[in-house]
Amino acid sequence: MNRKEYKERIAKLEKELDELKKVEIEDDEFPRYNENYWFVNSNGDIDGTQWCNTEIDNYRKDFLRIFRSGEECERYLEIQKAFKDESKKFEPNWDDTTQSKYCLYYDSYKNSVVIHLVITVQHKTLYFKSKKVLEELIERFGEDDVKKYYFGIEE
Repeated sequence: MNRKEYKERIAKLEKELDELKKVEIEDDEFPRYNENYWFVNSNGDIDGTQWCNTEIDNYRKDFLRIFRSGEECERYLEIQKAFKDESKKFEPNWDDTTQSKYCLYYDSYKNSVVIHLVITVQHKTLYFKSKKVLEELIERFGEDDVKKYYFGIEE
């Protein structure tokens, strides 16, 4: 790069930076003080409360999932239960190299949920008897909701 190209590129970047500084940023912090939020409690029930920035509020935010609405929390719980219940129907035998085991992962490059066949590689995840079971769960809830409530991917 010569000096002229360098100066032109700097000028272009400075112009872009000036334009970026004019952009209004939406404040989407969640939750705000006294804002309602919902979560699944230790009994598996949905609870709602107000954010007061207490130790328990922060624990829920850091280690559980919290939601803006009870409906979102209900959808999350429904999906989590369905996947866990279906997974409980299958016991992987990691010593059996002929047994197929299926799990889900999220491909961020393709922005899609992928059904993955494993034989001996064990991930920390739920496993299912067949690809069909996972396809039915994805079809039942929709890929967007599986991304959001199973993987926590917000788009």
